[in-house]
Amino acid sequence: MDPTAPPPFLPLPPVPDARAALVRDDPAWPFRSACAAGGGIAHLRVWKAEGEGHVAIVRETGLGASTTNSAGEIWTELADCFPGPLVLFEHWPAGNCDDHDRLDQVAMEGRRPIWRRIWPTAPANPDHDLCMAWMQAYGHDLLAASNPAV
Repeated sequence: MDPTAPPPFLPLPPVPDARAALVRDDPAWPFRSACAAGGGIAHLRVWKAEGEGHVAIVRETGLGASTTNSAGEIWTELADCFPGPLVLFEHWPAGNCDDHDRLDQVAMEGRRPIWRRIWPTAPANPDHDLCMAWMQAYGHDLLAASNPAV
C-alpha cells in the first residue's frame, strides 16, 4: 500500500428515504468472526443508496464477538451480498462504551478494516462539516430507523 494514498473510504452517500429505501432489517443478524467467540449477533439494516450501491448499519448488541473485532468479516459478507459500492457503518448505541451513540464508517484497506468517525466528530476533525451535514440530511434518520430505543 502507498502510505501517501488516502484511505479507501467511499463518499457518504445520499439515502433517498430511510423507510422506502430499506431492503433488509434483521434485528438478530448472525455474523461470523475470527475472534474466539466465532461470531456474534448484531442488528443489521441495509438501504439502497441513491444511484448505485448500498448503505448498511451494523448495530452492536453485545451478543458474542463485537462488531469492531469482526468488522473485516462483516464487511466482506455484506459486500458479497449487496451489489455495487458498499458504505458500511458501525453503530454503538449509548451505554455500551459511551454516554452517547457513536457512528463510524468501516472500509477495507487490503484485508484490514479501518474506521472513520462520522458522529459525533470534534470540531477540529477535518471531516467535521461534511459529517455533520450528512448526519443532518440522512444519518439521524438512519440511526433512528436502526435503533428501536430512539
